[in-house]
Amino acid sequence: MSVTATSYEADAAGFSRGAATVAFAGGLGSLAILAALHLVRPDLAPGAHVISEYAIGYSPLGLAFFAAQSLGCLAMAGALLSSATTIGVRIGIALLVLAAIGLGMAVLFPMDALTTPAGEETFAGAMHGVAALVGIPTFIAATLVLAYTLRKRGHWAPVGGWLVGFAHLTWIGLAAMVACMVLLLTQGMTVMGDLVGYANRLLVIAYACWLMFAAWPLMRSDR
Repeated sequence: MSVTATSYEADAAGFSRGAATVAFAGGLGSLAILAALHLVRPDLAPGAHVISEYAIGYSPLGLAFFAAQSLGCLAMAGALLSSATTIGVRIGIALLVLAAIGLGMAVLFPMDALTTPAGEETFAGAMHGVAALVGIPTFIAATLVLAYTLRKRGHWAPVGGWLVGFAHLTWIGLAAMVACMVLLLTQGMTVMGDLVGYANRLLVIAYACWLMFAAWPLMRSDR
C-alpha cells in the first residue's frame, strides 16, 4: 500500500472520528437540553405538551434542542461516508441528511400555539408542519435502515442490539403519538391529551440515544 493511500485512509478515519464525536455530542446535548427545558418551563406538563411547544415564540433553549439533533444527524451522515460501501448505508446517509434538514427547519420555523384559531396560523407554524413531515419519517427510516445494515458489521457489532432497539422505539413513539391524537379527536378520550407528550418524548429520546450508540464505535475506532 502506498504512502498516499495510507495517508488518505488515516485522514478518512480521522474525519469519521471527528464527525462521530459531533454526532454523539448532538445526541447527548439534546438530552441535556430536554432535561433543562422541564426545569425552566414547569408550567408545561410533560404529558400534555410536545417538545415543539417549548420553542414557541422563538425560545432559545427550545430551538437549541432541534439544532442539536439536526447537527447530530448531519454529523452522523458525515461519519458514515467512509463506510458507505453498501446500498443500505448510502440510503441511510441520504435519509439522515433529509432528517437534518427537517430538524433544521424546526429551528427556523417554530410551531404556532395550539390555541391558534383555524385560519390564523402563521407561515412559521405552517412550515413547522412541513418540517415534521420531512424530519420525523426520514429519521425513523434512517435509524431502521442503518440499524439492520450495521448491526453485525465491524465497529457496530457490539452495539447492534441497541441500534435495533432504539430504532424500533422511534416508530413506536410516533405510532403512540398518532394513536393519542386520533383517540382524542375522534373518540373524545381526553386522557390521551395527557399522554401524547410522553409518546413524543419517547420518540425524541430514542432519536438521541440511537445517534449516540451509532456514533460511539466510530469515536473509539483507530481505523
